[in-house]
Amino acid sequence: MAAIEIRGSITHITPEVELKGGFKCRFVGVLEPNQNNPKYDNKFQIQVLKDKYPLIDKFHVGAQVKINANVASKEWTNQSGVTSYFVTLGLWKIENTGSAEFSHPESERQAESTGFSSNESNDDPF
Repeated sequence: MAAIEIRGSITHITPEVELKGGFKCRFVGVLEPNQNNPKYDNKFQIQVLKDKYPLIDKFHVGAQVKINANVASKEWTNQSGVTSYFVTLGLWKIENTGSAEFSHPESERQAESTGFSSNESNDDPF
């Protein structure tokens, strides 16, 4: 399995969401700056599985971090025969790279909607 290291600031941490099939996870958004041209900064949304929740609980929006994630991909063909590919980044390690210690209670953590809903009726593979 391929892996990636991402360095940047946390843009959002979601509460647990339920995807199709009862699969539950959280997401961490990270902005990785492009030093040459900020217009082309990288924005990542990294999936966090339940056993890794404790790793992200001490972080907050704006924290400077280094994230190690596995890269997984899946081919999927819809009912019309159109094939698409999906890439998932799965967090397995996160480190503080900022100079200040931080730990915020649950009430201070900001969350942003992912746009996923278990009630949506569509043809997505997940």
